[in-house]
Amino acid sequence: MSRSTQRRRELLTTAADMFLARGYDGVTLDEIVAEVGGSKSNVYKHFKGKEGLFIAALENLGSE
Repeated sequence: MSRSTQRRRELLTTAADMFLARGYDGVTLDEIVAEVGGSKSNVYKHFKGKEGLFIAALENLGSE
């Protein structure tokens, strides 16, 4: 698995956990990135922003 794919997967799972625990408005990108590591540019590269990450995290949960 490439580093980029691994980072994307980590962002999805961490974001899903945080969104489920605190809701969309209760989570910031800075908090997600602090938990996963890396930078916000990773979020924008893979998901185009917080909303895209939220949608992808929910879709990922639905497919599991």
